[in-house]
Amino acid sequence: MISTAIASDLLPAGLAAAEPTNPVRSLVGFYLHACWDFAYPYAVRSWSPDDYRGMFRLLRRLDFDTVMLWPVVEAIPMPLSAADRADLQHFRSTIADAQAAGLRCWLTQCAALGCDPAIAAKPWLERNFYPARRIVRLDDAAQRQDYFAHRAAIMGELNNADAYVTIDGDPGGYAGARPGDFVDIFRADRATIARVGSHPREQQVIPWLWAGWGTAGVWTESVAPYLAASAAALAAARPELEPFSVLPGRNFTIEHHNRRHCLEAVARHGLAAAAVTFLYQAIEFEPIPPAIEPAFDRIRTMMHQEAAGIRAGRGVFGNAQQPLLQLPNLWFFARAARDPAYLDRPDATVFADLAAFLGGDPTLLSPAWRSLRAELAELPPDLPQRLRAARLGPAADDLPGGGARYLDLLARQVECRRACLLASATSPADAENGDTDAVARCVAGCAAIIAWWQDNRYVFDGADGVGFRWHHVHEGLRCEFDAWVQRNQKRLRHQRPAILAGLAGVLPAEQLAARVTDLLGAP
Repeated sequence: MISTAIASDLLPAGLAAAEPTNPVRSLVGFYLHACWDFAYPYAVRSWSPDDYRGMFRLLRRLDFDTVMLWPVVEAIPMPLSAADRADLQHFRSTIADAQAAGLRCWLTQCAALGCDPAIAAKPWLERNFYPARRIVRLDDAAQRQDYFAHRAAIMGELNNADAYVTIDGDPGGYAGARPGDFVDIFRADRATIARVGSHPREQQVIPWLWAGWGTAGVWTESVAPYLAASAAALAAARPELEPFSVLPGRNFTIEHHNRRHCLEAVARHGLAAAAVTFLYQAIEFEPIPPAIEPAFDRIRTMMHQEAAGIRAGRGVFGNAQQPLLQLPNLWFFARAARDPAYLDRPDATVFADLAAFLGGDPTLLSPAWRSLRAELAELPPDLPQRLRAARLGPAADDLPGGGARYLDLLARQVECRRACLLASATSPADAENGDTDAVARCVAGCAAIIAWWQDNRYVFDGADGVGFRWHHVHEGLRCEFDAWVQRNQKRLRHQRPAILAGLAGVLPAEQLAARVTDLLGAP
């Protein structure tokens, strides 16, 4: 999958003389994260069964062969109710739809997490899990027994997945959790699959090593000992867990990410050949507010950095919370995973290739895809109008919301970016005489930012129950406008009443006043 020359050059310490390259076609997978709830069609959680079916067909056409789903079964309290059982049966059909599209379908769960029973007041897929989550102590016999029974009941309804993946934390787990308890989760899952699985001889259990099982927190202490202990315990138990793979997150080599070395921990314990490398945050940095943000250089860097681990193992995975917006990155990731030479393809050619796949005009689509970092001169005033008037080919019909809605999303991002650039542009006369239209500029920039947010309604995990905040809009869209406001903040603060009047109606009055205060400071 990655060339031998690249792999040997980048082989990290601990991967020397790694297990031989797997002879089968390497897996290329994508993770659909359906936890956070924002607007359709941006959030996976907002999709209908038809949207899922379309995305599955699209992923297959992009040459992905595996999809991983997190429908957040952790938001289903014990015991399993009749209503939740019915909802699980409906989601079972979604797993079947992925398989019908030619994809392997993996189901993701968290370890040692339950929820407050009060969450059941809403239907399963409308619940916000984060405020209601509860830790289950696996070193407490009663909690452990109830948790394993509940987990088995859920898997009994969703018994048709091709693999059952469990993350070692973030979310889930607790400080001091024992490696043996983590392995026991997979032993229990293996027993459940043997009893109720639709094709138990092929259905895998897959530990996702990422945060370090038993750590007090990835930002609190080094996760390295915890990753090593989990890998060692899993390696020892592997024969009883087969069929088995392991999903290590990519190595982090910067202090900000606590120097996680998931792949090295896996390799040092003889699991390299069973690993599917998860290039987490290659396609989209997570968490991040919605925006189309080409990340070809990041994908290139990560694929080169982790080439040895990918080559030694079973394949590679990517992820995005807003997969519709990151379509250029999905395209590039899959093409490069299948053909390493594609990593060297110029960005402009990649955009042209994707435009041809969608049946669109690259001279129209490319400026929109690049708009997050574009200058004003690169975004013609009529670009949004021309995008909305365009038509895409049949491939775009599989996009959640359809091709016309996708073009509308592109147009909306261009509109927000242009408005922020226009609002922050300063002419020589302005610089000499002071902005005479500062209120109008501020109103226009704020209105554009809020309009973009009103279409996607992104609120992070929603746990604090708040609505719009400035940081709920991607920094790349508003950075020049933010800087302009900061330079003019004192003067704008005196114009607060006029700014509020200009923005009247874009948000409820009390919320609008609070957000203007956030932007300009207290009156």
